[in-house]
Amino acid sequence: GGALASQFVKVELNKGSMIKLESPVVSVVVADPETADVQMVSPRLIFVRGKRVGETSLYAVNDKDETVLDATVEITHNISRLNRMVK
Repeated sequence: GGALASQFVKVELNKGSMIKLESPVVSVVVADPETADVQMVSPRLIFVRGKRVGETSLYAVNDKDETVLDATVEITHNISRLNRMVK
């Protein structure tokens, strides 16, 4: 059995983040596609893009139908842009 990677991923709104996996997966699914957009870049690399502020679940499954990634994705406001505007 594969080790389940439980992760917490923070992504800024309209930005993206790469998630590198320990083992190859065949599919990824996001609970709320309105909140985050998820793409498989390669069997070990997932790209998550924040579409609206909120939280959703992200799962990745391998060829044995085992869940290898169980992640909570939090989409936050564009903090770095706000910080730049404040300065």
